[in-house]
Amino acid sequence: MTWMLTRSIAATLVIGWLGTGCAGQSEPSNFYLLSYAPAAAGQDNATTMREGVALMVGPVELPQYLDRSQIVTRSGDNRLELEEFDRWGGQLKQNFTTVLAEVLSSELKTDRVSVYPSNAPVRSDYQVIVQVTAFESESNGRSVLDARWSIVDARQQSVLAMARSSLREDIASGPGAASQAVDYEAVAAAMSRNVAALGRDIAARITALAAK
Repeated sequence: MTWMLTRSIAATLVIGWLGTGCAGQSEPSNFYLLSYAPAAAGQDNATTMREGVALMVGPVELPQYLDRSQIVTRSGDNRLELEEFDRWGGQLKQNFTTVLAEVLSSELKTDRVSVYPSNAPVRSDYQVIVQVTAFESESNGRSVLDARWSIVDARQQSVLAMARSSLREDIASGPGAASQAVDYEAVAAAMSRNVAALGRDIAARITALAAK
């Protein structure tokens, strides 16, 4: 009788373990990217060569708490939540830098844009350096981006401008959206709009500098 009871307990434990394992794998991870879609400027597969200012974008520095694959949500002044099943589809800093470069290229109408570090043979006119201090969604349904940025004369290695951008984008859409499950595709879209707004801020200052 003892061995039968032991086998029964062991079988129950194995079934329970398998059930737990299956339950843990039932929710797949979702992956997201920042993106930028400028207005169409011609036919598909067209090749453009816009000879505007030459620009180096970066380095871009993000807070250490964002150096992870999980999407981070701020639920209070001193509390962060990591979304285990909603993740970035690559390194957030690299994605941020690439999107920012695309925004600047579009706003300044130039294809002479490289991303730091770069061995591009074209010598830059300006270098854009960005220090991000906050870049996450908030539990109140907003995406935030706070960043300090500098524009450097790449030839003289002198700082031409220093500024700070504090940007907010609503995530929730429609009545009652705040009470529904978070749509992380909408979160990524709102964060992308914040990066685009930052790019427009920087591009406006570069345009003013180039006009002097």
